Amino acid sequence: MNSFTINDLSAGYGSKTILSDINADIPAGNTTAITGCNACGKTTLLKCMANIIRPRSGACLLDGIPLDRYKNKTLAEKISYCPQDHPDCSYLNVKELISIGRYPCSSNTDSAVEDAMKLAGVTEYADMKLGELSGGTQHRVWLALALARQPEILLLDEPSNFLDPAQKQLLADLLNRLKTERGITVVMVTHDLELISNAADFVLALKDGRIIKKGTSGIMRDPEVLQEIYSIIPCSGC
Repeated sequence: MNSFTINDLSAGYGSKTILSDINADIPAGNTTAITGCNACGKTTLLKCMANIIRPRSGACLLDGIPLDRYKNKTLAEKISYCPQDHPDCSYLNVKELISIGRYPCSSNTDSAVEDAMKLAGVTEYADMKLGELSGGTQHRVWLALALARQPEILLLDEPSNFLDPAQKQLLADLLNRLKTERGITVVMVTHDLELISNAADFVLALKDGRIIKKGTSGIMRDPEVLQEIYSIIPCSGC
């Protein structure tokens, strides 16, 4: 299994610093949730891990090597990133779109696409246009695209967006299967405490661009921890 480490990472946009002094070891073959209030730097950190944003200082290292030292093709075969927002591909059918996920790869395209559709539960929509599907189903199609690359590390930004309770449970089940059956390391940005409880093994909690809590997902059941992370003020009499 690949080791993924974040060392003394700082990052930002223009003159604005978003992340400072981020240090973390991402447990291989497990699911790690990155959580925290809006604008605390969660997505910026995930984009650094995907090598989309280059750190101002420090580094993300895969097997001890900074990401920017890898060839793009090699890195694309190891790490797959599924963002919150996607381009308009409503004119493509589901199988065509998911096949795009195989672009960096050189073999087994059909079987990998079929496997990804099955994992994400979208096989029945293979010949339908993306624009004909509900928002939640589209979200699962984009997840299938990320899975089609057969990555060793899967990075997900708010994967439970647009999903109803039943689909959220299917997502949690899928993340657990990726871990136990495929040995895939998953890192997800999420506010969804239920998803963290059902699918995450570890948590990195950010506030104001710094890690303020890290540990097993069980820490998210502590009201004092939730208050510290999300600045929740308990109501009297609750």
